[in-house]
Amino acid sequence: MLPRRPEIVNAKVRVGLAVIAALLSAECADAQVSALTPICPAGQAPVIESSDELVGLAPATESRGRVVTDVERRQALAYAALLRKHFLAPAPHGPLPVLAGTQPAGVGNAMSRTLGSNVLVILRPDGRLERLAWEYLPLAEPLASALEQAAQDAAASREFADSVTRWGAARLDTVALELRASTRDAEIAEPLMYLRIPAYRGDRLPRTVRIEPIRYPERAQGTGVEARIEADYVVGSDGKAIPETFRFTRGRTEFRWSVRQAILRAEYQAGTSGGCSVPTTVRQAVEFRLAPE
Repeated sequence: MLPRRPEIVNAKVRVGLAVIAALLSAECADAQVSALTPICPAGQAPVIESSDELVGLAPATESRGRVVTDVERRQALAYAALLRKHFLAPAPHGPLPVLAGTQPAGVGNAMSRTLGSNVLVILRPDGRLERLAWEYLPLAEPLASALEQAAQDAAASREFADSVTRWGAARLDTVALELRASTRDAEIAEPLMYLRIPAYRGDRLPRTVRIEPIRYPERAQGTGVEARIEADYVVGSDGKAIPETFRFTRGRTEFRWSVRQAILRAEYQAGTSGGCSVPTTVRQAVEFRLAPE
């Protein structure tokens, strides 16, 4: 059975937040910092708008390429409650790599409903904190440090130890939580903090200049498997997708590598704000379909 060429469908683009390079984690490569920095002609600057958001922690629906199970979700709820208990909001808050929405015509500016960052709480079998890690684009340092301190305080008071014993971790225990933001209080059941989030107001959306054909996985083709893959990622101000921001929101694992490779090699005309090239998030859908026999 022959595959049709995978079709890129329903591309949705949202204009990205102003990110100050000094607030990014020291682990960020120079190329990534550059891609997150606006590129402006002389005398021009991006247009920035702010939105008051309520920030909360919730169990992640997906972590490290797989769907989170119900047991892991219940465990994550317990860990999130401990972090909320010990969390102290940092002040002042630096800009976060959160992404604002924009309609195709460039009218309106609705903030994203998610921060796009999973935080992994990694514990030792005795309940001591091994570390906190970020699956996607690192958060601004003030908020990341505040969450790290909350985790350390919970571990120091031995509160994680009870949870680790309950869930039966034999080795390192890793639980994925997702930071979410919303302007509507009802969407954040147990908030961490209020935060004013600055974001670019876009005047031109990114445009694909070149993308190579997306390969249909041979095994899936041989067994007649079809799929729809959806991914979120940031196109930097340099016109390249940033690998650290790549996040699949839907789709079978065997198709994801093909989509990721093609997108990371693609070239884009960056989105703009105030005449400046700015980092922009893209939600991309790809359909894998087999031709009828």
